[in-house]
Amino acid sequence: MMGNMAVLPDITFLCLIVMANGHAFEASTFHVLRLCTGLRRLSLQLVATKSECQAQTVCTSDCICLQQVEWKTEELLLNHLEEVQVNGWGGTEHVVAFVKRLFDWGTKIKEMTVNLWHSISEVKAKELYQTFQSFSRPVVCMKFYRYEKSSMVLYAPKD
Repeated sequence: MMGNMAVLPDITFLCLIVMANGHAFEASTFHVLRLCTGLRRLSLQLVATKSECQAQTVCTSDCICLQQVEWKTEELLLNHLEEVQVNGWGGTEHVVAFVKRLFDWGTKIKEMTVNLWHSISEVKAKELYQTFQSFSRPVVCMKFYRYEKSSMVLYAPKD
């Protein structure tokens, strides 16, 4: 039945919990987002496995998950999406590219909240903050949080 559905009707808030085990998840997420054109809020919960935390494992270059690239080029209209939250982000290039595409697809995003992975260094946090600022629009309220002394705090880059 799901294979024949073109949209998931009346979905306004979507929380995706992603445990990718080192694989790229963007193509699968793109497919789900195509079904949810009325989406207003999106929460991506990126859950790292123990091996990912220790070694930042990635799949091999011939893995099927890297061969699915339509999310990089196809257009998607998420003209109701206003709020995006990314939790547990470790700063991988895949996620940066995907969030950049979210800004392309969601032209009405008003708020973006990023909760960085607990082990992100100050240097990496600053780099990610600047990267996000580079493709965010001025009307978007960007909030970055990182762990400091076991507490999540609003991140403000130190110059």
